Amino acid sequence: MNETTKNDAAGAKPGPRRNPNRRLPDIDGALALIDKHFGIDRILKDEGKPILAKYYSQSRWGYEKIHSADAAMHMPLSEGDAYDPKGLEAQPREIIRVAREIGAKRIFELGCGQGYNARLIARECPEIEVVALDLMPAHVKKANERGADLPNFRAIQGSFEEIPKDIGSFDIVFAVETLCYASSAEDVSAQVFERLNPGGHFIMWDAFRRKGFEQMPENLQTAAKLYEYTLAVTHGFFAEGAWAEAMKKAGFGDVEVTDVTREARGGLIRLSRQSFSFLTKPKFRFYRWITPKYMKRNAVAGLIGSYMVAVDPFRRRFKQGSIVYEVVDAKKPV
Repeated sequence: MNETTKNDAAGAKPGPRRNPNRRLPDIDGALALIDKHFGIDRILKDEGKPILAKYYSQSRWGYEKIHSADAAMHMPLSEGDAYDPKGLEAQPREIIRVAREIGAKRIFELGCGQGYNARLIARECPEIEVVALDLMPAHVKKANERGADLPNFRAIQGSFEEIPKDIGSFDIVFAVETLCYASSAEDVSAQVFERLNPGGHFIMWDAFRRKGFEQMPENLQTAAKLYEYTLAVTHGFFAEGAWAEAMKKAGFGDVEVTDVTREARGGLIRLSRQSFSFLTKPKFRFYRWITPKYMKRNAVAGLIGSYMVAVDPFRRRFKQGSIVYEVVDAKKPV
């Protein structure tokens, strides 16, 4: 069983400081702004609390109206520093590539939200049955409404902590930025292994705490916890490498880890700028007052995210960041 790591962003050379329209503080300034508007200690008190349902209930409107009209709920991946909305298609298009490579007939998405990824795959691959699972009934309802014209797509309600046993087997199981909420990487990996056909792939994209997190400066650790908790990951992200090890333990053969942090950078900088404007411009004062608690706290994650991957949003010092964004691809032996 081999694990390889490709595109290691840690060795990237610092890029030029893009100053003309910077308008963002340093990390300590960002933390001070968050403390002013939210109270850092108040946010940190959410540690370990089950706030996921409240978070998504309050945040759904924001995802639809601000992040993606088609209800994508993940980070876009693209080359360069500029935001490209087509980058939202990067994850599902990688699944399509793998599906065509192995001749997949059935695909299963864990934690689908409103089904953006699964619907795109079903539309592009009418010969493949695509089943999507989500914990939130409101997400499942909206996913099925949005995918009503796709006979090869359906969303079902349930948890990836206890995958339904009557859904059959699949050639690909994938998850985009949802397994960070799992209680146990080992339990989920074992369940996915059972649901996969021989030669099938388990592919996940997610953020992880970089190795050596506990030895990082206090401001970086605090910022990372704020980022995690305001995204309702109140137990914190998994450590880098934890899912790869869990997949191996479950019986997967080749486990390949690819660092795609730099591809997420453009989208993260865009969110930092949007959130900074929301928290500082007088024209947003009324909206800051009326926005529900957990939706408003998305501004914390939005502001601080680009600092998490490189400390300074405008320098490519990924090795210094506390968070890494990776795709993990594991194959079930034939």
